[in-house]
Amino acid sequence: DRPMRRIWIADDDSIERLRASKAFANLGKDKKGEEDGVGVTRQEALVAAFGDSAWPNPFTEFDDFWGHYRYNIEQRGVKPTAQIRKMVFEATARHAPEAEPMRDKNGNPEPDSEIRDQENVSMEGLPVPWMADPMPRIESEPYLRSVDTYMDAEVLPWVPDAWVDHPKTKLGYEIPFTREFYVYTPPRPLTEINREIETLESEILELLGEIRE
Repeated sequence: DRPMRRIWIADDDSIERLRASKAFANLGKDKKGEEDGVGVTRQEALVAAFGDSAWPNPFTEFDDFWGHYRYNIEQRGVKPTAQIRKMVFEATARHAPEAEPMRDKNGNPEPDSEIRDQENVSMEGLPVPWMADPMPRIESEPYLRSVDTYMDAEVLPWVPDAWVDHPKTKLGYEIPFTREFYVYTPPRPLTEINREIETLESEILELLGEIRE
């Protein structure tokens, strides 16, 4: 995994992304007990809220962005629900490699699923005894050390902020059937191949002669 790094921008592209979201479409549907057209009015309020103040783009903290936007939609009679917050977050967020990593409430960096990558790590040299459930093997110290060694050598020099989400690690086995069961068959001698070519050429000339006749 790698940390999520974002900035937030209020612009025409953000509005288009907002309009294109499924959640935005659902907000346009009148809820039970609402008068006709309330849903559409709610949608219009969300879009108009982007132009209610001079936005100091870009925002480096979403809470600051949300504070501005929340005030604007509340002034228009829209309740700032968690659904709207999530929708606005996704519509206005932009990848920014230079931004500070986003962190959860415990201060840990939040993983960015959009740039998550997978690596195949060889476990050569480690014992492979039979186990009814082999998955606990990946939690053992030798296997964890192999993964960490691979990260130190092959990943961290180029992506220093990456880390391994060990609970999501999977154990697999490669069985190269071709390599294990392939039987080498030497090619035929060149003299034999040449004789066969000469025979075929003779047969072709004979057939062409029959056509001419």
